[in-house]
Amino acid sequence: MRAAQKAMTGIAKEFTPNPQNHRIYQMLYALYRQMHDAFGTRKWQGSMFNVMKDLLNIRDQVRESHQCSSN
Repeated sequence: MRAAQKAMTGIAKEFTPNPQNHRIYQMLYALYRQMHDAFGTRKWQGSMFNVMKDLLNIRDQVRESHQCSSN
């Protein structure tokens, strides 16, 4: 049984969060929760208007921070 478990499971790659990116992770998680509730519940009421704009803002912040750190 253990041999079968070992053959079928395992950790191929481990990801460790970068503490410097905590704020970005929090922003992305908030969007994930909004979309999860919008697509995953029948009674959700709200607007998805902000999602693309927020994602674009996050992208711009990440690009800007990478440019600052590479200079």
